[in-house]
Amino acid sequence: MICKICNHNETDSTSGICWECFYKWFFNRRYLLEDIEKEIEKPLKMKQIGKQGKQWIKARAKLKKEYEERGITTCEARLEGCMRTFALSFHHRHKRYFYIGKPELLGDFNQVILVCASCHHILEGSKDLTEEIFKLLK
Repeated sequence: MICKICNHNETDSTSGICWECFYKWFFNRRYLLEDIEKEIEKPLKMKQIGKQGKQWIKARAKLKKEYEERGITTCEARLEGCMRTFALSFHHRHKRYFYIGKPELLGDFNQVILVCASCHHILEGSKDLTEEIFKLLK
């Protein structure tokens, strides 16, 4: 039987690969695994949080406390496909860039609503629907 890889060495193995080709494959595989292990051992570089990120973390903590005090613990939008309490997050009335330089608005109760992941995805794509929901709720 002729080797499937090199087509010139004879082999008697059931795999159809000669020993020479097998060793090349085996040692290349070992070196590849060693390279992968070296990459895994490298420490991850964490992205530093900027000024706006720190402001958002503070604003989020303030909003979370305010929502808990008011007893709002489920999705406020209740759009089609709403998951009520799954993956709740804050949805802002405006896009994030609107709040640059206005950290007091970033954490304002009237600028956000609590929504589930499904409703948040729908609201992200529709500014008109977002305004309509805010007019109803705030």
